[in-house]
Amino acid sequence: MEVSSKNVKEMLYISNKYMFYSGTDACEKFLKQSLTSSDAIINLQTSVEYHLLDLQCASLTYIDQHPSKCLENEKALDIDTECMKLIVESEEFNWTETEICKFAIKWANKKCLLSHEDPSGKNTRRLLGSLLYLIRFSLVDKQYFTNEIASVGLLNNAEIISVYQSFFGKENKFFQPRKD
Repeated sequence: MEVSSKNVKEMLYISNKYMFYSGTDACEKFLKQSLTSSDAIINLQTSVEYHLLDLQCASLTYIDQHPSKCLENEKALDIDTECMKLIVESEEFNWTETEICKFAIKWANKKCLLSHEDPSGKNTRRLLGSLLYLIRFSLVDKQYFTNEIASVGLLNNAEIISVYQSFFGKENKFFQPRKD
């Protein structure tokens, strides 16, 4: 049987279930060769689900090179927490921290709506969980931070103060930089 875009997910599932490694390899190769802006995020999700590290690296590289095209796609909001963490942790993105922050909040808000919850700051914070601390708020645009983050209840008062102090050179106690 030949791998195609119509059967790749089913073939991957069956190959994985029955430990048919050459089938898994063929599916991974097909997915890597067919990376586009519209499916890179889906392929990243698939790579996480099936532990396909080469596909994961290829997908992240593609997303890193084309973040706007990939992450502004509606499908990007359907990724799971593990994929979201890979995106937020990425040091290679050609996106500002403000854009990453907006994407993370949009993602969490969609999760709220899918759970029939109000996308309040409190619920968004709960759904972001530990991802919240991967966002470098001190690098987020100050006006955006003031208008969209500090005023909605996403962060507590101590965190807000720490971010504002970091704008003026003081070390942020809550949201440490990942790497420089």
